[in-house]
Amino acid sequence: MLTSEAPRSGIQLNRSVHRAALLLKELATHRQGLTLTELSCASALPESTVYRLLATLQREGFVERAGDGSGRFQMGLEMFRLGSAVLDRLGIGQQVLTYLEQLAAETGETVNLGTLHGFHVLYLQKVESKRSLRASLTVGSASVPAHCSANGKMLLSQLEDETVLSLLDSHRLDAQGPNSIVDREALMVELHSIRIHGYAVDDLEFAADIRAVAAPIRNHLGTTIAAVAVAAPATRMSLERAHTLAPTVVKVAGDISKRLGHHW
Repeated sequence: MLTSEAPRSGIQLNRSVHRAALLLKELATHRQGLTLTELSCASALPESTVYRLLATLQREGFVERAGDGSGRFQMGLEMFRLGSAVLDRLGIGQQVLTYLEQLAAETGETVNLGTLHGFHVLYLQKVESKRSLRASLTVGSASVPAHCSANGKMLLSQLEDETVLSLLDSHRLDAQGPNSIVDREALMVELHSIRIHGYAVDDLEFAADIRAVAAPIRNHLGTTIAAVAVAAPATRMSLERAHTLAPTVVKVAGDISKRLGHHW
C-alpha cells in the first residue's frame, strides 16, 4: 500500500517518486519486461498513472520498450550505468570481472557475484559457463532467498546471530529445493559451520538440479560485502566436487578481497 509519510521519521515522501520506484523494482524482477496492464496490476496503480510514470522514466533512459513489438517495458541502460556506479563505489565493479572470468575458465562453470538484499541474494555480476547445459541467473535479480543458496548462506554467516534471528522473525524458511533448510535451529547450525570452514555449499537447496559453492569477499575494513560462487548442474557438480572446488573459490575470493585492500 502506498503511503506519503515515512512512519519513523515523519518526513513527507514524494508519492510520484515512490510510485516510480515501485515500477522499477517490479521491472527488475521480470527479465522479459511487463506490459502497461501487467505493471498496473502489479503496482495496484491506475493504468493512466503508470503510463505517465513510464513515459517520464523512458525519457530519462531508466525504462525502454522491448524491441519485439510486444508493448512490454524493460529496464533501460541508464539503470545499468547507475548500477555500475554503485558497484564501483563498493569496489566490486569492472576490476573484479577479470577474477570472475578466470574462475569460470578454470572450473568450466558459471561464476556469480552476489550481496544481501534484505533476506534475498541480489546478483551483481556473472560469467556464464560456455557449456550448453549450465546454471544461469539474472544479474539484478533478487528473487533467491538467502537461506537456500551458497551465496546467501555465506553472507548470512557473516552476520551476528542476533541479526540473523531478527531477519528470520520476518522471513519464512520456505522450501525451494529438495534439501532446503526450513528449520531455524538447523540454519543457525549450518551458518556456524560455514564460519568455521570459510565456504558455503548449496546442495540442491534452491533447485533439484543445481549445486554451488561460495566464499566471502571482504573490503579494506574486513567487512564482508559480497560472495562469489561457482554453480553448476548437479549432473556435473557432485557434492564431493563442490567441496573439492571450495579451496579454489576461497582463493579467488581472497584475491579479490586483497584487491579491495583487505589484509588477512
